[in-house]
Amino acid sequence: MNTTTPLVTIERVEKEDKTSSALCSVMGFYPRDISVNIVIDQTIMEDSVLTEHRTNADGTYSINKTWTIPTDVSPKFLSCLVHHETLSPYVQKDLQLTYQGQQNDNETNVGAIVGVIIGVLILLVLIGAVYYYKKKAGSQKCSMGDIESPVWIDGAKTVLSCKASNCTGDAQVIWVIQSKDGTRLEVSENPSTDMEEEEALMSMEYKVTRNIVSQKKGKLHDVTTKLTFIPSMSRHLWTTVTCRISDNKEVMEKTYGPNSILAKPKFNEPVKSTLSPRGEVELSATLQSFYPEKMEIRWSSESAKYQEKFQSKENRSNYGNTFNLESKCTVPGELFKNPEFKVMVTWKHESMECPEFRELSAKDLPWHPKLQTIPIESVFQGDKVLLQCRVSDYFPDALVVKWLEKKMGSQELVEITSSEKKENLYQILTVIFLS
Repeated sequence: MNTTTPLVTIERVEKEDKTSSALCSVMGFYPRDISVNIVIDQTIMEDSVLTEHRTNADGTYSINKTWTIPTDVSPKFLSCLVHHETLSPYVQKDLQLTYQGQQNDNETNVGAIVGVIIGVLILLVLIGAVYYYKKKAGSQKCSMGDIESPVWIDGAKTVLSCKASNCTGDAQVIWVIQSKDGTRLEVSENPSTDMEEEEALMSMEYKVTRNIVSQKKGKLHDVTTKLTFIPSMSRHLWTTVTCRISDNKEVMEKTYGPNSILAKPKFNEPVKSTLSPRGEVELSATLQSFYPEKMEIRWSSESAKYQEKFQSKENRSNYGNTFNLESKCTVPGELFKNPEFKVMVTWKHESMECPEFRELSAKDLPWHPKLQTIPIESVFQGDKVLLQCRVSDYFPDALVVKWLEKKMGSQELVEITSSEKKENLYQILTVIFLS
């Protein structure tokens, strides 16, 4: 079935006991994996309730998430934040809340608003005149751009940047990192010495830089600040980052997030192999500690003489915020008799720039031939001697055994062709000559 983008709505539901709740409905999506959160002021409501997946007639899924609004809390906005593989990177639906007291005040002030409109029109004319004068005089207001950030990957250094233009003073920069549980940490170019020990240790994980470039005309300058750190699944999943720039008495802020993190899969070396009673080779590959859950993995042979895709079975599990996957594949043992035959397992994940793979041939299998020591008794010149060598514990059954002799006074090894095989016992009848 093709992927389907979810339809997201959020609404306020009034109850008979005069309480209310926020209902986030996510409908008609495929595949099944999805993340739904209700957010207030960039904080995820952990006590929200998620329903079970419902299967629609067309094979897609629907799901609801509900959060009961406490009577002592009056948020102005609610947001429903949905992450799904069809969204880039997510979709957010906002809901503005009004309350009874506010509604009455609005009705009372309707007449006053009409009167204010006339005053606003006059004020707009004055503002336009002042703006024109300032623009003509070359005065410009400091402005701040959005935070630029690459994709966050667990364990890989990440640099966020933000730029402010047309600043007039010595602009000061503070970056604010707010974790999923609401913990906030402020870091700057010159950390404060008044921090508590735990907060000071946490701030050491982050590096803040600031670069000021003066413009060619006037006394204005541009400020570029960067925040460098190494994202961690345990500390930074759904983290929000805010950049705060102060220029003279003006304070500007831009926020990035809540942000997800990609964790690259770790391959558990080597590919494991077992031998079935029917002579089939059962192969197993394990990938660990990746996020999100979606993973593409396949088994194939792409040699010049043999090309095929093999069916596999997958077993998935999760540990903390990350996922593990074990993929198993069965290959006919007869194929490994060809020394050019190779099996390849290939995997691709959102966190990887390109697919990775491992190859396996007969020489990589653990069943290597074991040779029994050749027993030699006391012999005399001219005696006929039967030499025997037992070879065991090998796979596949494609073994070639050669007997070689080296005559006295010569360093050359010469093949003896009159050997024979009885099961796994290789023997040769020869005559001993001593000189």
